[in-house]
Amino acid sequence: MGKKIIKIVFIGLIIGLVSCSKPLVNQHLTDYVNPFIGTTTLWDSTDLGFQPTRRAWGAEAYPGATLPNSMVQVTPVTQWRSGSGYQYEDTVIYAFAHTSKGHWNLCYAPFIGVSGQVNPSNYSSAYTHEKESAAPGYYQVYLDKYDINAEVTSTLRCAFHKYTFKPG
Repeated sequence: MGKKIIKIVFIGLIIGLVSCSKPLVNQHLTDYVNPFIGTTTLWDSTDLGFQPTRRAWGAEAYPGATLPNSMVQVTPVTQWRSGSGYQYEDTVIYAFAHTSKGHWNLCYAPFIGVSGQVNPSNYSSAYTHEKESAAPGYYQVYLDKYDINAEVTSTLRCAFHKYTFKPG
């Protein structure tokens, strides 16, 4: 009889603890993704694991928005003719590529929102990482030169750009 009472008390304690505990937060696995991984060029031989004899490839990933097997890969371009076109250590954005395909020379169709005086020979904008964010399927950055907040996302067949301008 004593063992039966101990079991009932133990089960009662477990039920009481479970019913009083906080519910588990429903986390999505994408909350743990960092789209900036792989966007930095590796220059240090310690990081590379060997002593390079010339510039090592790096920044082969981009933080932009895409879906698996989609026709578009919309991402910022910070440097033409360099890996994916985006390098974390850069401080200027030239455009957003619609069809990045993961390499600078594969089907670019560049777009960028501008305001005020625009010079075709210098249409780029400075930006900072403090005003930049990315998540799977989404990228956002504040274009300092034009006072524009730029956001991009994509579907399987098209990309969406949202440019928020200052009033006036």
